[in-house]
Amino acid sequence: NRLSMSSTSSQLPDIVVSAISYINLYGLKVEGIFRVNGDLKLTETILERSKSGCIIDLDSELGSSPNEVNCRTVASLLKMYFRNSPEPLFPYPIYKSVLRYCRNATKLKQVIDSAMSKESHHALCAILRLCERVSKFANVNMMHPNALSICWGASLIKAPPASGDQADSMMFAAAMFVNLSLSLSLSLSLSF
Repeated sequence: NRLSMSSTSSQLPDIVVSAISYINLYGLKVEGIFRVNGDLKLTETILERSKSGCIIDLDSELGSSPNEVNCRTVASLLKMYFRNSPEPLFPYPIYKSVLRYCRNATKLKQVIDSAMSKESHHALCAILRLCERVSKFANVNMMHPNALSICWGASLIKAPPASGDQADSMMFAAAMFVNLSLSLSLSLSLSF
């Protein structure tokens, strides 16, 4: 049985629960776990199978015992799941507020609590808890909070649809300035 994730896991898609559990069990000490991509073709295949309703067993899908490549593939799968979602985890209407308050924990929590769906809130809490566990092994995996922020930013927050380069530069700014180290300190206070 996989590492228990709390009652929040019942609110999350199975593929997200499986990926987080896999990383908790095998990937916390893998250097660059979210920075270095795994097998992206396999990641896309697993994600497509999951979207089509297949029940995914990551151990079987990966085809070999846990190793660094498999752990990075699962980490890539988790980021890709959120990056490819039709709506970003942080909804478009709160985009500017998140940027404005990303260094003010109290205000950021108010924005998140007021506008984020319960499902998105649970997903954010699960990701933040995972990042908190990963960062505890930063001396081994080189995934300090700032590195995690950079790796996760573009998967969790996107600029509202706009034209031209402005949207791309805004998305980059969001990825860089959503300060995950601040959010990590919020992870427990975000719980329902």
